[in-house]
Amino acid sequence: MRWSLQRALLVAAALGSVPALAVDDGAPAPVSETTSVDVGSTQETYPKVSPYAVFVGGGAYEIVDNREEDTDTRQNRFWTPALARIGMAGKLSERFTLQSEVEFNAGPYGTSVWEGQAAIQVRNQLLRYQHKDLLMDGDRFRVEVGRITDPASVNFVSLHIANLLLSDPLARFPLLTSGFNRGNGVRADYQIKERLTVGLTVNAGNPTSTTGTVMMGGTFYPFQRFYEVPWSYVGRDARGFPASNFHVMMASPSVRWESKHLQAQVAAQTLRVDTNTSTDADENITGTNLRAGLRVTPVKELAVFGNMSRIVNDVTETDDATQIASGKFLGITAGGGFDVYVKGVSGFGAQYDMVREEQRGLPPEVRHHLNAGATIAVDDSVFVSGRFAFFQLCAESETLERCDANGLRQIMLTATAVLGPGQDVRP
Repeated sequence: MRWSLQRALLVAAALGSVPALAVDDGAPAPVSETTSVDVGSTQETYPKVSPYAVFVGGGAYEIVDNREEDTDTRQNRFWTPALARIGMAGKLSERFTLQSEVEFNAGPYGTSVWEGQAAIQVRNQLLRYQHKDLLMDGDRFRVEVGRITDPASVNFVSLHIANLLLSDPLARFPLLTSGFNRGNGVRADYQIKERLTVGLTVNAGNPTSTTGTVMMGGTFYPFQRFYEVPWSYVGRDARGFPASNFHVMMASPSVRWESKHLQAQVAAQTLRVDTNTSTDADENITGTNLRAGLRVTPVKELAVFGNMSRIVNDVTETDDATQIASGKFLGITAGGGFDVYVKGVSGFGAQYDMVREEQRGLPPEVRHHLNAGATIAVDDSVFVSGRFAFFQLCAESETLERCDANGLRQIMLTATAVLGPGQDVRP
C-alpha cells in the first residue's frame, strides 16, 4: 500500500471518516466526512456496500499532581482503554450514497457495564446527493441530510496524538470548545475547480442533538452550562430522553480551500437557543462563533497547522433564567502543532491548545492542553502509538495567574487496527 493511502486509513480512523482508497475488487467508492465520492465511476452495478471498522486497545497511566496544601487526594491510576468504531458505506446510485457509523465508547477510565461498554455513540448517519458538473465543468454540488459532520468545524490536529481517536477529554475538549459540529442537520456545499468550496450547515432541535452547543458558555442556574439541563433528565425521564422543552437553531456558512501544500478554512457559527418552548416569556440565548484553521504541508514528510475560534454569547440572570443579563460569555480556543512522517505514516507530532473562558463577575479560566505522540506502522492496517498528554486549569486575576495544583499527566501505549472500504474481510 502506498504510504499516502496508509496515512489516509489512519486519518480516517482519527476523524471518523472513510478514507478514499483505490480498490480493484469493485468495492463502492467510499463515503467520508471530508472526502467526496467519485461520482464519475464507470461501474454501473448498484447498490454497492462496503463495511469498515477501527479497533483500539492498550494501556494508559495517569499521574495527578497533588500538592501538600491541596485537599484533592485523587490517586494515580493505570487502566486498559478499548474502543471500536464500526460502519458501512454504500453507493446507491451514481449520485446517491449513504453512511452509517456507531462507536463503542471507551468511557472514562474504561467504564463498562458487566459484559458490554457503558456507551454506544451514534456517529454519522447520512444520505448524500452529489452532482458533478452541475453548473460548470469540474465543479461539484453536494447535499447531506441526517446526522452529519460539518467539515469546516473540524480543527486541524496532529495525527500522532489521535491514538484514542480523539475521544478522550485531553484531546477532545479543545475540539468541542472551538465549535466542532456533528449533529442532526442538513449540509450543502459547492466545490469550485477542486480547490475552493463554499458551504452551509443548518442544525435544529434539542441542544443534545448536536455537539455545536458545547462551545456556548455561561451559567444557567443551577448548572454551569444551559445544555446540562436537558442532559440531566436522561437518568430521570422514564423514556431515558433529555428534556424536550429546550430548542436550538444553528447556521454555519463556511469557505474551505484545499491544495497539495495548503489547507485553509473559515466559518461563522450562529446559534439561537430557546430554553423553554412551552412559553414565550423567556428571552432567547444567542451566540456567534468565528473560527479559522490553516494547515501547511511544504513537503510530504512535514505538516504544520494552527486553529483559532472566538465565541460570544448571552448569559441569563443568576436569579431568573428567563431573562438575559447585561454581560456576555467570551470563549477563545487557540492552538497549533506539527506532524513529522519519518517513513510512510510512521513518525511523531505534537500540539498545544489553550481554552480561555470568561463570564461577568467571575475570574477568567484558562485550560492548557499539551499532547505529543509517535506512531509506528506495523503493517498496512495496524499501527502502534505512544502518547504523552498534559492538562492544567488556571484562574486569572488582576495580579496573577493561579493554576490548579492538580494538573493531569497521562502516558499511553495503544495499538490501532483499521479495516477500510475495499479491504478483503474473508477468512
